[in-house]
Amino acid sequence: MFVIDAAMFKAMIRSGAMDLQRHCEEVNSLNVFPVPDGDTGVNMLATMHGGVDSFSEVKEDSLGACAKALSRGMLYAARGNSGVILSQFFAGLAEGLVPYAEVNVLQFATAFESGVKRAYEVVAKPVEGTILTVMREGGEKSLESVHSASSFEEYFKSLLSHMKDTLNRTPELMPVLKEAGVIDSGGAGLLYIIEGMAQALGGRLIEEVSLDLGVSHGKTVLESAQAFDENSVLDYGYCTEFILQLTNAKGGIEKFSLDEAIRFYSSIGDSLVAFRDGSTVKVHVHTKTPDKAIAYALQFGEFVRFKMDNMTLQHNQTLVQKSRSIATMAIPQEAKKHLASVAVVPNTEVAEIFKTYGVDVTMNVGAFLNPGAEDFVEAFQKAKAEEIILFPNNKNEIMVAEMAASMFEGAKIHVVPTDNVAQGIACASVLDIVDLSLEENLARANATLEKDHTLSVYQAVKDSKYKGINIPKGSYLWHEPSGAPHIALSLLDSVKDFVAHLGLEEASLFTIAYSHKVSQQDREAIEEYVSATFDFVDIQVLDAGECLFDFCAILE
Repeated sequence: MFVIDAAMFKAMIRSGAMDLQRHCEEVNSLNVFPVPDGDTGVNMLATMHGGVDSFSEVKEDSLGACAKALSRGMLYAARGNSGVILSQFFAGLAEGLVPYAEVNVLQFATAFESGVKRAYEVVAKPVEGTILTVMREGGEKSLESVHSASSFEEYFKSLLSHMKDTLNRTPELMPVLKEAGVIDSGGAGLLYIIEGMAQALGGRLIEEVSLDLGVSHGKTVLESAQAFDENSVLDYGYCTEFILQLTNAKGGIEKFSLDEAIRFYSSIGDSLVAFRDGSTVKVHVHTKTPDKAIAYALQFGEFVRFKMDNMTLQHNQTLVQKSRSIATMAIPQEAKKHLASVAVVPNTEVAEIFKTYGVDVTMNVGAFLNPGAEDFVEAFQKAKAEEIILFPNNKNEIMVAEMAASMFEGAKIHVVPTDNVAQGIACASVLDIVDLSLEENLARANATLEKDHTLSVYQAVKDSKYKGINIPKGSYLWHEPSGAPHIALSLLDSVKDFVAHLGLEEASLFTIAYSHKVSQQDREAIEEYVSATFDFVDIQVLDAGECLFDFCAILE
């Protein structure tokens, strides 16, 4: 095959996503650190699915339009560092493909290089031995052998060969991988995507497998219709969602105002989410007059995707599938406040802890704390503020949070780079959004991060080795901001080690959040130790429910 058109490109991307899906658990298992957060495969797969879903926006006669839609879909679906890097790689690839209805091998290989450059740009301090190295060396070496008579089959054969060689060398480039006896998980995920794309060239379709990504699926339209019949009354209106392409023909590029659109849609409905990405606008609104929502939008451009669901039917049986990454939320009509805060949390129990400290919006995203960029945008909308302080509470989500912050036009977002829930709680506890300025609140939060008297303890789910330290399965570990792990045989020993490491002689407050996994016996032993170690210390106990950590604490 010597050219790729839109139809083949879409088939290749779908096949790449399916091959990654088939090997998702394998990619997850390559996670180096032995706590149960191996999620690289899931994050990359969710990002790919966002791109595949976007193909419904375009026709098959334009490769450039398909590539642009893919880039946009992956951008909003990106999860974790691996998802952000992957989305930016495909964004760069799309930039190289946008001018074409179809491409030859040299044009595609050049666009691949643009993708690599874009992926490197999004990482502040690129590290070799990762997905970046795999894509860079694979692309560079394959481009060297491309000529005008090359076929796509030859190019992908060369690309896969070089990528595999580099992937197998990642343990030599990154000592932590060699210590753990694994290859880079992100690089492995990318290899499966490229492998799937190559298989589509030969007409070999990869069978889709089932994998739970935390997305609930509704029943069929026929089954749902039974919940709304001739005697029903429309109590809840229509969930109306669309992607609008602003057009020059209608003057939409210049005339459209996001603030004015938000005011209009707020006047005819609620649960509004609206944001603009370049010349594309996405709107989600609950309204009983969808005709007005449609008419307003059509002043400025044309729909590339449109979806409308009867919410009374949805309320009756909860059968209508929710739109990807868009959760129902109320946007009251009052003006924005000046300052608000947002925190990512694993469950409702932890959400209540943050709300106790005055956090305005909590993003309940599950124990693995992996929201996508669009989830962050939704939370920013819900905060209804001009300035927002954000606690991502996961080092793997800081990059996603910063990307979402740069995408959002409705407020200025200030990301406090909290690595874990304990840090987030500690930072939230020092905020005073009512009486202090943004600068004073940020100074307090950052000073707390620098002090970092916080502890998160996890139980190892596998035997491993990290920074020269053996980590047996079942042991408990916490690590310093530098990443150095501390290993203990019990939760109590972890707390003792942490206190000894800090070298504090006095403390007035010890705030503890236990997960559901911690026994009553362990709880009593920890609290007795803290009381005996510090005079006049107050112990505050919180229930964190089901979450990734076993135990987290703040020592003040």
